[in-house]
Amino acid sequence: MSATGNRPAFHATLERRSPMGHRGPAPKPTVIRKLEGNRSKRPLPENEPEPDAVKAIAAPLHLSDLAAEVYVQTAAIMRSYDLLTVADLQPLELFADSYSQWIEAVQNRNELKAEGEDYSGAAKMCRELASDCNRWFKVLGLGPAYRVGLVTNFGLGGGADISDPVALKICGS
Repeated sequence: MSATGNRPAFHATLERRSPMGHRGPAPKPTVIRKLEGNRSKRPLPENEPEPDAVKAIAAPLHLSDLAAEVYVQTAAIMRSYDLLTVADLQPLELFADSYSQWIEAVQNRNELKAEGEDYSGAAKMCRELASDCNRWFKVLGLGPAYRVGLVTNFGLGGGADISDPVALKICGS
């Protein structure tokens, strides 16, 4: 300790942080604001780093077969929206892993239910994993609620075959 009493001498140089974090919702990424047409009409940042777009889509080798399938399908959808960049690859890995775990948990719950056993623990696990997947949906801009107002060159970026009837209706196909 120092002459400052109970506080260490370096206390004045430490950054002070609020225990509550920042107020309000997290800011939207600039790419999403551009796709929505900058509805707020506020100036967009000019010096923001722009990650490179991803051309090839290959699942990481450490993912399970189911997670790798989810990874490739989701990456193709994001690429077709021109939203897939190198900065999205790790969150996409986490989403694919969470989603595959959710599918396995649902299958386990259904098996327990069919056998007449107590499945409340499995049902709780399904809810927790579904909540985790929903968080990743939001991070990646997936799901109808998270892409409201987006205007893209649908199908031009990735050329993926999209069979989602809602997406096809939105794009006028």
